Amino acid sequence: MKTRVDRLAEQEGQLQRAFRAHIKSLCNERVVVLYYLGIVLLPLLGILDCVNAPAHLLHSFLILRLVAAVILLTILLVAYPSIGKQHPALLGIIGPPIVGGSVSLMTVPMGGYESPYYAGLNLVILGVTLVMPFSLRESALTCGLVYATYFVPNLFGNSITRPDLFLNNNFFILG
Repeated sequence: MKTRVDRLAEQEGQLQRAFRAHIKSLCNERVVVLYYLGIVLLPLLGILDCVNAPAHLLHSFLILRLVAAVILLTILLVAYPSIGKQHPALLGIIGPPIVGGSVSLMTVPMGGYESPYYAGLNLVILGVTLVMPFSLRESALTCGLVYATYFVPNLFGNSITRPDLFLNNNFFILG
């Protein structure tokens, strides 16, 4: 005969399993939305390149945007039916660094940390955190990967030539 504590523990286990199944089904739905957002918005926001980027970079920026969109579409068509339905969070973690990486590569010739393209990374991070029902760990990992796509190429492709930007923005408090 089960005690009240045993019944409560069993109910709690059932609720936890149901919650995990619900989150997985949400991830299944929303990873598709996330990828479609990237596939559509990445090339569409290329219109802003005509305003922000020098003419000699327009072609390479368009190629970067289209390659990233094609990679997302390929993952959605190939990996989603097989791997993605079983592990949707994995695809949710993989997609944003692809988009972020393409945007990050655009920041390098545009001045790195001074580039207006940096705002695109904020949109990627905002999009993934609003769309995906991620845990704190999954969100932190995804955002860290997106930021790494910015940090690594700019670390090697640019140098900080204006330290006054950091000093005047209260990053350092001078006595």
